[in-house]
Amino acid sequence: MMPSLLVCAIAAPLGFLFWLCGGVTFLAAFAAMVLTTLVVLSAGWASLRALGVPNSSPSAAWVLGVFAISLVLYVLVQWLELRALIAAALLAAVAGGLAWRERLWRAQIDQRELVGIVLCGAVTLLWCHHSASAPATLARLGVLPVWIDYLIDGGVISSFGDPLAQGAQSIELAGFPRPFYHYASYMMPAAFAQPFDLPGLPLATSVWLPLGFFTMCAGGYAFGVALSGSAGGVAAVAALTLLPDAGDYGLRNALFGFGWHVLTRPSAAFGVGIALVSFVLLQRWCEERRPQLLAASIALASGLLLFRAQIFVLATPCVLAIATVATAEFRRRWLVYTCAGLVLLAAFYLIVDEPHALRPFLLTVHEQPGIAYAGWYDSLLQRYGAGIAIPLGVLLVFPAFLGVFTLLYPAALWLRRRMAFDAMPLLLVGSYAALMVLAPIPANGDAAELTHRPFVLVYAVVASWTAAVLTERIRFHWLVAASAAAVVALWPASGLWSEAPKLSWGWNYYARAVTPGLAEAAGFLRKEGKPGEQFAVAPLQRGWAPIERPGWVPTDAAVELSALSGMPAYIARPYLDVLQGGERR
Repeated sequence: MMPSLLVCAIAAPLGFLFWLCGGVTFLAAFAAMVLTTLVVLSAGWASLRALGVPNSSPSAAWVLGVFAISLVLYVLVQWLELRALIAAALLAAVAGGLAWRERLWRAQIDQRELVGIVLCGAVTLLWCHHSASAPATLARLGVLPVWIDYLIDGGVISSFGDPLAQGAQSIELAGFPRPFYHYASYMMPAAFAQPFDLPGLPLATSVWLPLGFFTMCAGGYAFGVALSGSAGGVAAVAALTLLPDAGDYGLRNALFGFGWHVLTRPSAAFGVGIALVSFVLLQRWCEERRPQLLAASIALASGLLLFRAQIFVLATPCVLAIATVATAEFRRRWLVYTCAGLVLLAAFYLIVDEPHALRPFLLTVHEQPGIAYAGWYDSLLQRYGAGIAIPLGVLLVFPAFLGVFTLLYPAALWLRRRMAFDAMPLLLVGSYAALMVLAPIPANGDAAELTHRPFVLVYAVVASWTAAVLTERIRFHWLVAASAAAVVALWPASGLWSEAPKLSWGWNYYARAVTPGLAEAAGFLRKEGKPGEQFAVAPLQRGWAPIERPGWVPTDAAVELSALSGMPAYIARPYLDVLQGGERR
C-alpha cells in the first residue's frame, strides 16, 4: 500500500471534519477519506511521473490529483450524465490500476514532506472545524452558523450527486439545463451524496470546504518548496493560514480578508491551490525547458475556468506572460512585446460594450464600514475629481489587501537572486490592476465580481513568495516548531473568528435562523421523495436590488429546502431567471 503514514496524515483530519456534520459515523467518514486520498494521490503521482518529475512531492500530487479527478468527474456527470457515484467508482478503478502499474506503494516519502502534509492537515482542521459542524448546530438550534451561500452551494452539490435530483439538471429550475458556471470543485463532494444518503448542505460544509482548504495549503506548500526548499514550504503555509491577513490590521478593510474569503467561498481555495501548482510547473519549465511542463502549467491555469473563473482570468494570462518573458526572443525584442501587450489591453478596454466596473467597485470597497481610512476616497473625489481619485483608489486597493506584505515583498525581492520566474508576483499585481480597470459589470450587476474576487490569488502568491524567500536561511525545525505553536495558540479563536463577518452588513448573510418548520419539511421530502419528483414553494421574492430592499438575502425557502433535502425545486430565486432572460424568463 501507499505509505500509510501519508494517507493517514491526510485522511484523519478530513475524516474528522466530515464526521462533524453529524450525519455519518467516524469510522465511515475516515474510511471514505482514506479511499479518497488513495484515489487522489494515485492520479496525482501518475500525472507527475508522466511529466517526468522524479521524487515528486505528495503536496503537488494531491493538487494535481484533485484537478484531474474533478475535471474527469465533471465530464462524466455533466456531459455524459452518469451518476456521480458510478463515475467516481470508475475513476477509483482506474486510479487503482495506475497505482499498481506505477508501484506507488513503494513510493519513498521524504520526512520533511510528511511534516508539511501534517501541517496542511492541522491548519485545515484549525480553520474548518467550526463550519464543518454547522449542520449539527442547525439540527440542534435551528440556526446555520455559516455564510448563507453554503445553502446555494449545497443545492448545486445535490444536483450532481443526489439520486433525488437525477436528471433534473438545474436544482433551482427543475428540467432546465444548468447555466454555465465553474462547477468542477463540486464534483468530489457530490460523489459522497448517494453512499452516505446526505443532502447537499453537510457535503458543502464538511467535505467541499475541507477538501478545498487542504488543496490550497498543499499548493502553498509545493510553491514554497519550489522557491526555498522544505523551510519555504512551511513558511508559505504559515503565511496563508497562521498570520493575520490585512483585513485585521492596517487599513482594516475587512472586505479584503483572505481567510474570510476562502472560508466562505471554498471554490476560491481550490482555485488558489491549483494556480500555485501551475506556477510550480512553470518555474520548473523555466529551469529545464521541457515542453510538457509548460503544457501542464498552461492546462492547470486554463482548467481554472471550471474551478474559479475569477482566478482563471488572472492566472492564465500570467502563465503565458512569464513563459514569454523567459524566452531569449523576448530579451531581444522586449520593447516590441511590451508595446503589443499594451495595445491589446487598450483595444480590449475600447471594445467592451458593457459599463466598466471600476468606478462602482472603488466606491464600494473604499466606503466599507469600520475601515481605518473612512472618507478618504470620497474626499479625493470631491476635492480633485475622478482623474486623480480613481488612480489613487486603485493604488489604495493593494495595501488594503496585502497589508505588511506591501513592505516585505520589495525587501524579499531585493534579497532574492532573481530569475525570470521571480517576476510572477509583480506581474500578478500589474495584471490585477489592469483587470480592475478593464473589467465590465457582469450580468448579475455585481461590480465586484471580476474586480474584487481575484485578489485572493495575488495575496496568496505575494504572501507565499515573500515568506518563502525571507525564511530560506531559517532552520526547518524552528519553522515547524513556530507553526505548531501558532496552531495551538490560535485554536481557541479559530473557525468562528476567521469566518464570522467583520463588516456590519455581513451579519445579514451569516448565522441565520431557518424558517420554522422548514427543516422538518426537508426531512419529509428526503424520506418520502422519489427521483424525478420536485417541490414548489410560494411566495418567493423576486427582487434583485439588496440596497433597495433592507434585509434582502440571496436565498429563499426553495433554495434552503433543496440544500436540506436534495430534491430539485420547481423554481427558486426567480430573479436570477428574470435577469438571464430567454426561455428561463
